[in-house]
Amino acid sequence: MKEKQVSFRYAIGLFLVVIMVVSVNLQAVQEQEPMASRMFQPPPPTPKYAMVVVGANTSDAESMHIAFRNTGNRVYNALITKGYTAANILYLSWDFGINPRVDAFATKTNIQWGLQTWLKGNLCNGIPDENVVIYFIDHGGTNYYGYFFVASDYFVYDFEISSWINAALTEWDNTSINHNFANIVFETCFSGNLLVPPPTGITGPQRIVVTATNSWLQAYSWWAPPVEWYDNRPVDSSGEAIFSYYFVKRILAGDHVQQAFNTAYTQTINEVARLAAITGTNEQQIPLISNQYGVGYW
Repeated sequence: MKEKQVSFRYAIGLFLVVIMVVSVNLQAVQEQEPMASRMFQPPPPTPKYAMVVVGANTSDAESMHIAFRNTGNRVYNALITKGYTAANILYLSWDFGINPRVDAFATKTNIQWGLQTWLKGNLCNGIPDENVVIYFIDHGGTNYYGYFFVASDYFVYDFEISSWINAALTEWDNTSINHNFANIVFETCFSGNLLVPPPTGITGPQRIVVTATNSWLQAYSWWAPPVEWYDNRPVDSSGEAIFSYYFVKRILAGDHVQQAFNTAYTQTINEVARLAAITGTNEQQIPLISNQYGVGYW
């Protein structure tokens, strides 16, 4: 009986030793597994921030409001497709409260806050490899350095917008932390005014600045008359601004910004030439780019 008890105790002890060894090994595997799994996972997505501004002149025909809104929505949807999150996109537009994508009205105060506070605060935070897209669409003007319409027929001068953009990006441009680039797009008439260095302009080494036209020509959308031109627009267009329509399509096709611009440049010139042929006038639109960065993707 005593021999059986010893044997039984020996068996229990051996069993406990086995359990302890297995437990230690399992614990070691559990401690190593997360590190191993991280090694084989793709890196986290690049932090991406964007600001989309759709201005409006309240005296405009409804068709112009629709053209601006549809273009802003196309840009917003493209950003979402390219990996920007709704939380990292600030969308300002005249149709706040109607358009579920929009965060606030496109007022002078909101534009300034969006650039100098929201965007700058998100960028100057020590996170590497950030991407930025800033997109404006509306009328443009040539008086006193140009201007951008906002709600209630007030307007913002180009030099004001330039100063806010530069305030948002200059510290980020000069940081020692590795980051990507800012793509700034202005879809307005006479927007080529902005293609000069700060303080009056917004070009720079970490930026690719695109304007829908030069400093003395207008920018067109398919909502402009005549009806024949609108009726023969691309089948997937809802009457957006012409340059942005072609540019965003190429961004979504995987082109980098310079490639997208090159294609949109040719297509825009050809499409506005078609308008001129229909109307018998001399409409022209010449998009411009300042690319001191190189190859940059949204």
